[in-house]
Amino acid sequence: MTGRDRLVYTLASAGVPVDRVTGEGPAVVVSYQAWATQAQQTAGAAIVAAFDWSDAAQQAWEASRAKDNAAGLFVSGDLAALVVRAVVGLTIAELNDIRQWVAAFKVQTAAATSLANLQARVATLPAMPDRSVPQARDAIAARIAAGGD
Repeated sequence: MTGRDRLVYTLASAGVPVDRVTGEGPAVVVSYQAWATQAQQTAGAAIVAAFDWSDAAQQAWEASRAKDNAAGLFVSGDLAALVVRAVVGLTIAELNDIRQWVAAFKVQTAAATSLANLQARVATLPAMPDRSVPQARDAIAARIAAGGD
């Protein structure tokens, strides 16, 4: 994206009907749609006059747009968003399983009366096997089939 792209976006966001923007930097020329009112053209001229062409402003705008796009991706209905939600949902489920195991371990540790008793109690806890890539792929596919969340 360029500063001109950012200016076009800013003008459009303000409801200024622009036909095209030519040039670069403070020397841009804005051509308005034929039906643009004088008030819209005046608003457009004010936006152009106050526009910050600095690299810092451009970088801040691009970072803001990236955040907006990322947030929008997570809630949108497209395929990438569905996959992201499935992966995040699966990750949360795995983390919750680990948290439950740790909580159960703490209960068994607190209730143990000896080392042998602790060993016996911990042995009753469910196993937490490693996950393979095929297992993760299958689990993600299952979450997607169920709606992705």
